[in-house]
Amino acid sequence: MSVVHDHDTIDLATGKLLHLRDAAGRTVEARHGIVWITLTDDERDVILEAGQSFTIDRPGLTLVSAMGDASIELSRAEFAEAA
Repeated sequence: MSVVHDHDTIDLATGKLLHLRDAAGRTVEARHGIVWITLTDDERDVILEAGQSFTIDRPGLTLVSAMGDASIELSRAEFAEAA
């Protein structure tokens, strides 16, 4: 089991599937290749090409799959706290 920190670059081989649990607020950026993202209880399918990003907007399971060899950067979005 690998631990994902705030700005990890993750290489994904063709067809490799990354499981992210309760990752709301994290941003996935495609650094190389194309990745497909799907979220629990969400009808959207998100396709990212190199340079594009998506912020996970719900809790639950998020799956990230490589459509050909790819790499992503996974980072945490910054939120301003209300005073």
